[in-house]
Amino acid sequence: MPPGPLPPHRLLTDFLPAGDHRRLLDWTLAARDRLRPSKLVGGIVDEELRISSNLRDLAEMQPLLETAIANRLGEIFGGAGVRPFTPDVVETELAAHGDGAHFAPHLDVAYGADRGLVGGDRTGAHDRVVSCVYYFHAEPKRFTGGELRLHRFGSQGRGEEGSYVDVPPLQNALLVFPAIALHEVRRVSVPSRRFEDSRFAVNIWLARLIG
Repeated sequence: MPPGPLPPHRLLTDFLPAGDHRRLLDWTLAARDRLRPSKLVGGIVDEELRISSNLRDLAEMQPLLETAIANRLGEIFGGAGVRPFTPDVVETELAAHGDGAHFAPHLDVAYGADRGLVGGDRTGAHDRVVSCVYYFHAEPKRFTGGELRLHRFGSQGRGEEGSYVDVPPLQNALLVFPAIALHEVRRVSVPSRRFEDSRFAVNIWLARLIG
């Protein structure tokens, strides 16, 4: 059976005011020593599948991002092709992609009895509905690559011609798409290998509580 349509998606430009964008970048650079190697579901580090570093606790940056999300919920739901709802959980993760970083094709949700444990736990299990990726980086830009590749529904993620779309990590933009969409982060090149030249992103999931 041939793959289905591309997932609905939209890139919302100028997502944060200039001052908030700068504040988030400065905070990220100062938080360098708090980032840890990114893990897969189950707490596994597998560099064949994912290379990056991340931080789940965004401290004072969390309300800043939640306010920006709330102000553009209509555009977010419309862009992701999702019926509007009131998110019970706004889950965030700061990710830094340095030289050689990537993330193989994956979903932001799981299925079955443990579906809500991706990003949650037994007491706060939730279903991710919308995936958002906020992009930011230092200027001038000193990395290449890092496109987010969205695969057609029903695709196996092998990269056949016409089976995907690549969305570039545009400065101060928020990419939105349904959490059930298969996607990947293409390999990043940072010739300087300096942290401050990385491709930075905040992954944000809008979710409903289960039960």
